[in-house]
Amino acid sequence: MASITGYVQMVAVIPGSTYTKVGVGPSASDMQLLMVIMESGDTTREVAIKSTLIDALSTALAARREVTVSYDSDSQVTLVEMTRA
Repeated sequence: MASITGYVQMVAVIPGSTYTKVGVGPSASDMQLLMVIMESGDTTREVAIKSTLIDALSTALAARREVTVSYDSDSQVTLVEMTRA
């Protein structure tokens, strides 16, 4: 599992789709593109976890907080770590 540390540069919830694009890195011109995908087979627990990941990333973007984001080989976010302010 890989990870990247930096600032959330973008969170784009695509209307009418099942995925959210996330950009993390030191600047808008130097970021890693990642995804959170809501799949039709997700359990209620999995949907809650993915929604929480999106909320955490959106909060970090708004507050300009540095995060460490872990992701799998498909560039899907699996963990978001944010230090206390």
